[in-house]
Amino acid sequence: MVETAARNVHEQQQLTYYAAADLEFRRRFEAYTGCDLMDARLGTYTASEQVDRYAKQLCFCNFHGVAPQMDAATDPRLMAFFWIANTLKVATQRHTQEMFTDAMLEAMYDKLAALPDPAPVVF
Repeated sequence: MVETAARNVHEQQQLTYYAAADLEFRRRFEAYTGCDLMDARLGTYTASEQVDRYAKQLCFCNFHGVAPQMDAATDPRLMAFFWIANTLKVATQRHTQEMFTDAMLEAMYDKLAALPDPAPVVF
């Protein structure tokens, strides 16, 4: 019973870390990309706008979706932030590979290479 209580406390703590990382991720993502992750409305975008939007999204996720330095690996909020970024990165890459033409993909990767890195995360 004591073990179960300790596990419940640990799980609650992990959820708190994830919630903090999720909130910080959404705030920084919107500041960098201009897109609200929680906005599920459909919109009409030109091919150029789509390239810009997804290039910014991939740049943000590529920067934050790499394994954090060893000292950061001890912070569960940074690990959660990394996990969120990496998950979105994979979903974005899959989506663009399926939906974009070869010309759009090339333009997106060119734009991606020219974008500045986002600010690092410090909790």
